[in-house]
Amino acid sequence: MEYDQQMKALVTGGAGFIGSHLVDRLIAEGHEVIVVDDLSCGSKEYLNKSAEFNRISITDRKAIRKIIEKERPATVFHLAAQKDLRRSVDDPVSDAETNIIGTLNLLEPIAEIGGVRVVFPSSAAVYPIQTELPIREDSQIAPESPYGISKRSAEMYLAYYSNLYPVSCVALRLANVYGPRQCSEGASVISLYARALLSGRPVTINGSGEQTRDFIFVDDVVDAMIRMMRVEWCGEINISTGIETSINAVYGELQKIIGGAPGAERANAKDGEIFRSVLDSSLAAHTLGWRATTTLEIGLAKTVEWMRNNL
Repeated sequence: MEYDQQMKALVTGGAGFIGSHLVDRLIAEGHEVIVVDDLSCGSKEYLNKSAEFNRISITDRKAIRKIIEKERPATVFHLAAQKDLRRSVDDPVSDAETNIIGTLNLLEPIAEIGGVRVVFPSSAAVYPIQTELPIREDSQIAPESPYGISKRSAEMYLAYYSNLYPVSCVALRLANVYGPRQCSEGASVISLYARALLSGRPVTINGSGEQTRDFIFVDDVVDAMIRMMRVEWCGEINISTGIETSINAVYGELQKIIGGAPGAERANAKDGEIFRSVLDSSLAAHTLGWRATTTLEIGLAKTVEWMRNNL
């Protein structure tokens, strides 16, 4: 299949944070887009009017089969998910129902149709706390939360279906994504801090604030997904900036952008929190010719501007 031609794409979670940006990009490139979303976190406000919207839960097996059989998309971007790590700890059954069973609900009819490209955003949560950084795709895989377990399980099912059926599946292990339209549920510290500062509330920084993360702007993630749609490479791949940024540095930059922001309150470090995290994205550079191009300063400014105009 020529993946760079105009095609029909189905996006689960297409009214959500990353999904709505992806839909906008697909529409702009002239593709026909079908959105499947139950609006549990997404919003109709973010839906591109040129996309066909279907209010369906990924856990509704019959409805998912029906729309796959009806639309027969060339590419499926599977973004519908339970994405809150803390919620997965509190309710691992619900997390598995959405992230594992929901993925199988999608893969079964796709396998029967055949010839479908599946692009799935996984997570750095599949990796354990690492002593060697940056984390590569061949680093140890040992998720330490139900959320990470469900993402790894979905990756394994994608590989299984790719091997057994005429489908082509790839899992993108995303670093800490941020940007406009990110809901508060399961959001990055960037979204949480910016919302607090804009409303005049103090930010609480747990621990020293020298914890590091690999923050990546949503537009760069969407670009990687679009590029991955156009190739037949299968497997798991890191999507990240490869840059460690401390929580203190993020807070300081947000203070500069927002201006007149209140100071930060300090609290004890959270139990089990990873101190340092950064992913190696050299495989994505080699495979896709991709690299993140949005600096943290520009990404934060765009995020704050959107929040000022929309919240």
